[in-house]
Amino acid sequence: MLNKIIQVCNKIEEIITKITAILIILLSILVSWQVFARYVLNTGQFWAEEISVTAMMWIAFLGASGGIWTKSHIGLRFFIELFPDKLRKVIAIINYLVIGSFSLLLFNYGIILVKKTMSGRLSATNIPIGYAYLIIPLSTAFMVIFSLLRIIQEIMKLYRKDEWGLEK
Repeated sequence: MLNKIIQVCNKIEEIITKITAILIILLSILVSWQVFARYVLNTGQFWAEEISVTAMMWIAFLGASGGIWTKSHIGLRFFIELFPDKLRKVIAIINYLVIGSFSLLLFNYGIILVKKTMSGRLSATNIPIGYAYLIIPLSTAFMVIFSLLRIIQEIMKLYRKDEWGLEK
C-alpha cells in the first residue's frame, strides 16, 4: 500500500517539476520580451510584470513542495552526518514534523488569503488576485502530504530489522 502511495507521489512530483520547468521557460521569455519592449520599443508592458511576479511565486512554491519529496531542500547535511545513524533518523523525523506543521499552518492561512483576495483584481491583467495566491494552499497541501509520508518512511527506517532480527 505504501509503495503505491509512493509511486503516486513520484508521479505528482514529476508533474510538479514539469510545470515548474514550463513556468521557468515562460518566465524567461516573458522577462526577455519585457526588457526588449522597454528598451528597444520604448513601451512598457505592465501586464508582463504582473504575470512575471505571479510566475515567480508559483515557481518558488512548486519548487519547495517538490523539494520536500525529492529531499533536495536546503539542509545542514555536513553537520547532520556527524551524528550516529539512529539520531540522524530522529533528526529527519523532527525536520519533517517541523516542515509539515509549518506547511499546515501556511495551508490554512493560504485558504483564508485566497478567499479574501478573490474579489480583487490584478490591475493590468484583470485576473482575480486570489488566483495568483492559489498556489499557496495547493503547494502546501503537497508539502503536508509529502512530509507525512517522509515521516512514515523515516519511522520505518528507524525500526527496520535485518533478516536475523537485528536492528539495522
